[in-house]
Amino acid sequence: MDAQEMANTVWAFATLAVQDGPLISAISAEAMPRIMEFGTQGLSNTAWAYATLGIENRPLLAAISSSALPLIADYIPQELTNTAWAFAFLSIHDLPLLESISSAALRRMTSFSAQMIANTAWAYSKLSVRHVPLLQALSAQSRPRINE
Repeated sequence: MDAQEMANTVWAFATLAVQDGPLISAISAEAMPRIMEFGTQGLSNTAWAYATLGIENRPLLAAISSSALPLIADYIPQELTNTAWAFAFLSIHDLPLLESISSAALRRMTSFSAQMIANTAWAYSKLSVRHVPLLQALSAQSRPRINE
């Protein structure tokens, strides 16, 4: 499998709530040395999938974080939100990643859906990260969408 196929497979199993331990372990083992091949969607979807399955694979998530940092400017809003959500759901307080997500989110905040705003606010709250500019931007984007 290439990186995208691995990410798609683990995402599909997570979407179906099927925790196939041997498959998930095999993907993790194969993904680690090839994590730089994953791209923004693959990194985001893989982090989301492991979190959705409740699998706290810290070495894999550390590799995802390291690979995400230089690419974070290329993340689309959904990828930013899903990555923040995944790390928060697993209670992994990765401040460099969260700072990078905050900076990128601030530049793209007008493209955030109501659900993305809520998920991002939840993630930072869950991890007790008080990034004031991000919180102000989330608040400003939330007010006109309260009825959504």
